[in-house]
Amino acid sequence: MSIIDIQKFTTKLKDNGDGLWVAYDQTDVSYPRDGNESCLGIENNSFWFRHRNSVITSLVKAFFPDGAVFDVGGGNGYVAIALQSAGIETILVEPGAQGSRNAKARGLNVVIQSTLEDCEFRDRTIPAFGLFDVLEHIENDSEFLHRLYGQLLPKGYLYVTVPAYNFLWSIDDDYAQHYRRYTVRTLTKRLESVGFTVRYCSYFFCVLMPAVFVFRSIPSRFRIRRSIDLSSIKEEHAERAGLARFILEQTFAYELGRIEKRRYLATGSSCVAVAQKVP
Repeated sequence: MSIIDIQKFTTKLKDNGDGLWVAYDQTDVSYPRDGNESCLGIENNSFWFRHRNSVITSLVKAFFPDGAVFDVGGGNGYVAIALQSAGIETILVEPGAQGSRNAKARGLNVVIQSTLEDCEFRDRTIPAFGLFDVLEHIENDSEFLHRLYGQLLPKGYLYVTVPAYNFLWSIDDDYAQHYRRYTVRTLTKRLESVGFTVRYCSYFFCVLMPAVFVFRSIPSRFRIRRSIDLSSIKEEHAERAGLARFILEQTFAYELGRIEKRRYLATGSSCVAVAQKVP
């Protein structure tokens, strides 16, 4: 049973029982139809997803919200269940029916099957939003951020991760239906343009940036990398052994240590930001 009164945030959702809420209207989103199922088979054994969770959790703890984090477009609930396990009240907002079911199966207390638009949350009611590799899927990201800003409580937080650098663009971005990649500067500027105060913004996954450029971007540019299949994605995310594992572990530990101290990382294949609605 839901431990949170969803009705205080919106009346546009129906209760399907056991903490699952569904929007009366269902709008299509820019995301592969089989994206959630593909991710489900990768997430639990992926060094990439695991390190991203560590970074996100550390920053949410450092900038602790005054209430629940609404994880918008959170797929199978991989981030949401990590936050919930860390003692952070978290609600998944996921338009995909399969992703919503997967999140409930993972043990997430509250799941909303809906887009943000279809939820129609009341203004000044949401304690915090999470957008974890979601903003790049939104065609008009400024308009989307404006909506989030209006729905946040005064002093509410927004936590964001996005892919970095347009020169790292590849067929993988096309497959994922991305509209853009960001830099720390462009992400900060976009957040500030809608009224947010950026509390922290940095790159991460610095060790992966050369690999993404060499094995994804260049082959895509020269049409050597022409297609994406699930087996190749699983291979890229699979646990490494030997020297590769050592390098990844040491680099990720260094990154996490810097981020926990709110220090800036100069480069990486992803960006992370914490923004706040300051009256």
